[in-house]
Amino acid sequence: MKNIYITVDLECHDIVHRNQYIEGKYKNGVCGLEHILRLGKELNIPINFFFDMVEAKEYGEEYAKDIIELIHKYNQHVYLHLHPDYVSGDHEKSFFWQYNYQDKKEILQYGFDLFQRLLGHEPKAFRIGRYGADEEMYDAMKEMGISLVDLSYSSGSSKMCHLGRDTAKVDNAIIRFKGQTLFPNTRYRAIQFGRKSKLINLDTNDSTFNEYRRFLDKNELGQITLTMHSWNFIKKYFFSKNYVSLDKRAEKKFRKMISYGKKKGYVFSDFTENPPVVGKERDQVIDLCTGLSGKVQMLCNNFLRFQKIGRLNKKYFAVYAIFYILIILICIAVIWNMR
Repeated sequence: MKNIYITVDLECHDIVHRNQYIEGKYKNGVCGLEHILRLGKELNIPINFFFDMVEAKEYGEEYAKDIIELIHKYNQHVYLHLHPDYVSGDHEKSFFWQYNYQDKKEILQYGFDLFQRLLGHEPKAFRIGRYGADEEMYDAMKEMGISLVDLSYSSGSSKMCHLGRDTAKVDNAIIRFKGQTLFPNTRYRAIQFGRKSKLINLDTNDSTFNEYRRFLDKNELGQITLTMHSWNFIKKYFFSKNYVSLDKRAEKKFRKMISYGKKKGYVFSDFTENPPVVGKERDQVIDLCTGLSGKVQMLCNNFLRFQKIGRLNKKYFAVYAIFYILIILICIAVIWNMR
């Protein structure tokens, strides 16, 4: 059986604009967390919610309890996500590897104790915020007697994840590492220029459907992650702090991803009911940039990917605005010369 584990990183980061991160309330309903839950129910798929509940230290525990209650209402499971700066209070240190060993243990203990208190059991799966793991994190977890499915490792992402491939010795296959079931976030080669290349997560937002389809067509891994965030269907813009609406294109792509995954024989799975198995497949990195066709599709996919980022980023917005203005001016000039 081939499994896809959909993981949702559920986090707020700014309680003032909670609606743009969590609820997504707009004139026709909601397009945030509850919309994801409704889609899961409609499509009959489990969705694994990795909740950054330590934000409750700043926002209050009622905030966390309400979210957990809503997820359980739809019979989905909650797992532990942890951004360390919400425990330390130092938002200049948002990567876990920025802390010393003792601080790491204290931050982990706080997160695991809070999870136990709010849910009544230990977490079965865990992901550190921003994939900011390092080898010391696994040493600390082992010393603390923690053993679970860990999804903190992100291959080829050295600026974020400080557990290097030379240490983990894996890209995408599930392995045992220092007492944990290390489930790497599924990544593929999406950019290649000469000797420089970049791996990105297989993600409902960042990956185009073209990439997702080609990945599943080439993939031989039996267990993969499909990542997303609680705001993936919330359409917002960098120039409006309060605007929210449903991103219909994002929802349509999500539905197509689920449908195509089932068509290819994948079962959408839950970490509690169907936990991943170590040693089930060989390691593999799918390269979507090979050959002339692959390179052309790479350019198109990245054009679309970065254009979407333009809604949230001033620099990208300016670049694409200039590009389209030039296209319009060129078209006007061509039409004028044809007269």
